[in-house]
This record gives sequence, structure tokens and C-alpha cells, in this order.
Amino acid sequence: MVRWAVLSDVHGNLPALQAVLDRAERARVDGLLCAGDVVGYGPQPDACADLVRRSGAVCVAGNHELLVLGRLGGERSSRRARASAAWTRRVLNDETRAWLRTLPPRARVDGVTVAHGSLDDVEEYVTSAARADQQLALAPQLVLGHTHRPWLHVGGRAAPTGNGPVELPQDQPFLLNPGSVGEPRDGTRHARFAVLDLGARTVEHMDVPFDVTAARAAVAAAAQPLLVRRDIPRWAAPGRRVLR
Repeated sequence: MVRWAVLSDVHGNLPALQAVLDRAERARVDGLLCAGDVVGYGPQPDACADLVRRSGAVCVAGNHELLVLGRLGGERSSRRARASAAWTRRVLNDETRAWLRTLPPRARVDGVTVAHGSLDDVEEYVTSAARADQQLALAPQLVLGHTHRPWLHVGGRAAPTGNGPVELPQDQPFLLNPGSVGEPRDGTRHARFAVLDLGARTVEHMDVPFDVTAARAAVAAAAQPLLVRRDIPRWAAPGRRVLR
């Protein structure tokens, strides 16, 4: 395969995931790379996990998968992350739980390495050029998630992420973060993903609207514990509080 849809941090937001997969299909991708956190925070973890699994995506475990499975302590997690992990753990069906257990910490396909936080630490936020270059010394074509912010680091510096395809020089390593499907933290209410074309050597970040009304209704129906206003994602709660 040469043309990949790259996604991360779905976080149980089914309307956002559906919008991304529809857009990826229109972009004529050959397959999906997923940098983890399919579950956590959002109200539809089983449906999202099932959709990612049935898509045949190459997927790794994020910190929320490990929290839900009890493989990671919550010492470095926020109150909201710990609360949502406990809720998710209670509601997951056996099929989803079994699939989450199969997810590796890293994957490599077509020369591209996929991890969640960093190659060394699922909870690390790789956001600096210096840290990106350290990671690229180990894996010169790298996809990471976790920060919820779209980023492309190539040639030792950040490249634009919103102006169409960006060329990837043949002789330069790159680190691609597609941003978050289900919980963008860059001031938008749109789902984020990227298209990585290894044949054309380009990356294009995609900004996709999703059904916010349906996503909010799913939160309310599930009684998922979004705790207080500062913990609530922008798409979910323009008011003071979503749920008790």
C-alpha cells in the first residue's frame, strides 16, 4: 500500500470517526494507520473499536487503552482521564476488550513506524523539534498521536498543516501527527486526520466537520462522566456542564 489515512485519538466519538472514514474513502486511500486511543473520554467505545477493527487498520495501543486494561496506572493522567477510563472499563463488551489486548505498543508498515506518545513512552507528548529529531534518529518515518494537535516535522522544522499536500523530500526523515479524530484541541469542532502518500511523498492534513448534535446526544445517553467545564471538549459542551 502507498496511500494511507492516518488517524489517532478517536476517543469513543463515533460521529467524528464516521466522518473521517467517509472522507478517507473519498480520498481513495489504500489503508488506515491508527496511532491509538480509540477509546477513552467518549461515550461509544465499543462502536468505535468495532469500526476501526473491521476497517483492517494497523493500530497501536494508546495510553487510554492501557488505562482501561489496567496495564497503566493513572499517576500521570488527569482526573477526567481516570474517571473516563473507569467508566469505559465498566461498559466495554468482551469483544472490544479482547481486541484492545491485541494492540501492540508500536507497529511498522511500509517503512513507517507507528506509536502513540513516543517510541519510548506511551504518555509522552512529543512537541519540540529537538525531541522529534531524537525520535527520528530511531525511526526516520514516524507517526505519533497523543497531543491531539496536527503536526508535521520534516527537515528539522515544522511544516504547514492546513494548506494542501506538503512534499516530503526523499532524503529527509519526517514525524507526522494527524491530530485527533474525536477530541481536537486546536480550537476547532472538526475531526482531524491526515493522508500520507508514500508514492507521491506527500502529507495532507484533513479537517472534517462531524455531527456535533449526535455526539452530544451520545454523551448524554451514556451518562459518561465529563466532569466540569474545563474538562469538557469544545465540541461537547458550550454550557457550564453536560452531565451531573
